[in-house]
Amino acid sequence: MSVARIAGGARRRGHMLLVAIIAVTALSLGLSMAVQPLRTARQRMQEQELLYRGRHIADGIRRFYIKYGRFPYDLEEMADQEPRFLRKLYADPMTESGEWTVVYLDPADLGGVKRLNSATRRLLQTAGGEALGGIEESVVGEELNSENVPQSQSVFQINNRQVTGIRSKSDEEGLTEYQESRIYSDWLFSALPEPEAGVPGLGDVINPGGG
Repeated sequence: MSVARIAGGARRRGHMLLVAIIAVTALSLGLSMAVQPLRTARQRMQEQELLYRGRHIADGIRRFYIKYGRFPYDLEEMADQEPRFLRKLYADPMTESGEWTVVYLDPADLGGVKRLNSATRRLLQTAGGEALGGIEESVVGEELNSENVPQSQSVFQINNRQVTGIRSKSDEEGLTEYQESRIYSDWLFSALPEPEAGVPGLGDVINPGGG
C-alpha cells in the first residue's frame, strides 16, 4: 500500500471524525436549548404552587385565630380540626424534605394582631356570630374588644408558641419576584396583615372548610 493511499485514508477518517464531533456538539446544543424552556416552565409551576400553598396555609391560620382566639401551636393542629382549616397539610414544593420554616408569634406582632382583630370585628358586625358558625366576639379574645395593650386574656400571654406564618426553606433565587425578592426563603406567608393592607381571605372564615 502506497504512502499516498495511507495518507488519504487517514485524512478521510479525520474528516469523518470531525463531522461526527460537530454533529454531536450541535445535537447537544439543540437538546440543551430544548430542555431549558422545560426547566423554566417547571420552575414557574413550582413557584405558583409555593404561592398557592403558602397563602392557603396563611388563610388557615387566620381562620383558626378567628375561631379560637389564638393561633395554632403547630400546623398539624389545623389539619386535625373539624371542620378542617386546611384541605391538607401541604409540603414546601421547593425543597426535597417539604418542611417549612415556621414563623411564631412575637411581641413585635402586636400591631398586626390589632389589625387582624379590627378586621375581624368589622366582619362580626357585618355577618354576625351565627353566620360565622356561632363565633362570638368573646371567643376571639380580649384584644378584640380593645385597641390598648392586651390584658390577661391576651393571645400574647399564652405560654405555648403560636404559629402565625411560614416561609420556604429554600434559599434559591427564583424567576418570580414576590414581596420585593426572588429568594424563596424571603417570601413570608403570614396570617397577620401588613400596615395599610387588607386581610386577604378573611371572608372565607364563613366557610372554614372550603379553603
